[in-house]
Amino acid sequence: MSAFGSGSRAVFVMQPPASLKVGQEFTISIRASHSRDNGTMGFVTLARSGSRSHDSSRTSDFLGGTSLVGNWDRGPPGSDTMEFTSIKVTQPGSYYLKIHLYSEPKDKGDGNGPQVEHLGIVCSQGFNVRAKSPSSRGSRR
Repeated sequence: MSAFGSGSRAVFVMQPPASLKVGQEFTISIRASHSRDNGTMGFVTLARSGSRSHDSSRTSDFLGGTSLVGNWDRGPPGSDTMEFTSIKVTQPGSYYLKIHLYSEPKDKGDGNGPQVEHLGIVCSQGFNVRAKSPSSRGSRR
């Protein structure tokens, strides 16, 4: 697990399972001390383990779920939590997750409307996704 950027004070408190099957849903969560440096929102992306490329376009089709974008929830005094639920990976392989932290949208006065600033990335531990077992529906005893 690693972090990059000014919004890198966040840490995983709920990691992806070390091993799971294609399509199996899971939840992840990060925590950080309450600070503007951590922004207001996060977005989850998937990366192949061992890949040095910053291009996640190849793996973006392999990530699904109902909660890939999150906001900070106030937790215990001075601590905020961001949770992402029902995440699933649709192809076998070795991966890790990246949570990109962004600032609150601000109008910079340049006529382009509100914009966000990328503040940092928090990376999960690696995990393996294995293919689903062949169905035994066709066998009768």
